[in-house]
Amino acid sequence: FASEVIDVAELVDTDTPGVIVEVSSGTVLAEQTLQGAVDAAWSLCATRPSANWYLPGGTATIGTTSRLALFNPFGDAAIVRVQFQTDVGLRNPSDLGALVVPAKARVDVNVDEVLGKPSITGAIVEAKTGRVIAQRFEVLEATELGAGLTLSNGIPSLETELSAALPSRLDTESMNLSLSNPTDRIANVTLNIT
Repeated sequence: FASEVIDVAELVDTDTPGVIVEVSSGTVLAEQTLQGAVDAAWSLCATRPSANWYLPGGTATIGTTSRLALFNPFGDAAIVRVQFQTDVGLRNPSDLGALVVPAKARVDVNVDEVLGKPSITGAIVEAKTGRVIAQRFEVLEATELGAGLTLSNGIPSLETELSAALPSRLDTESMNLSLSNPTDRIANVTLNIT
């Protein structure tokens, strides 16, 4: 078993890098890390681009900056539609109805600027042409509540069975599971908690 950390900021001169990891022999796992002033966040890298991405349950409260990162690793531009599920219903910002993600580039959507501050912001990304990677990252500014970073990948398809290993109650003050239904069909859900 071997591991190596690569400082992407030292390799490129951009604030919004996209990274493609290509393995010529063998197999690897790839994890990305964001390091803030007082916190860090980790997430596995996506294993493949998709035409559809679903990102449930982000927060957009006061003191939090929420962004959606769209990365197109291909040689042709992708055109995507971005919708948001909020506490007041589905939002379809007109300027995100045909958002161009240039070839081999990353585009960030500042959720706060687009939506204001709804309390819950699930995102749906649907490519009209091409495929992309979709991730959400959030920064909680230093307040009396603390500070922090979150980084989460979208999922490329909706599933009928999902599992989560939540952190220990000893490690956290709260444990939440966010469920989003991005369709117009009723979803009946059963939770089995052990």
